[in-house]
Amino acid sequence: MAYVDLDPMVLSHARALLAGPGVAAVAADLRDPAAVLADPDLRAVIDPAEPVCVILGAVLHFLDADTAREVTAEYARLIAPGSCLIIAPIYESRQKAKL
Repeated sequence: MAYVDLDPMVLSHARALLAGPGVAAVAADLRDPAAVLADPDLRAVIDPAEPVCVILGAVLHFLDADTAREVTAEYARLIAPGSCLIIAPIYESRQKAKL
């Protein structure tokens, strides 16, 4: 498993929490799928030539719509056949709950 983030503080916490065999916390920009998938720390635990699961969890809302579309398409293009690409957006209800 690889966790990818750009924020050094978040990565520091991730490395502490996720320490163990088969796990990597990678300093990379999700907007550059080729660089993410080529990162040596990621490749130490994941072989992108084999089917993988990429989860874009609660991150695409930070990007404008065109960039989010391009990034998603690029991950889909770069991962091996048989892989999964999961898009998990944040949902914000602007309606008040009825009490």
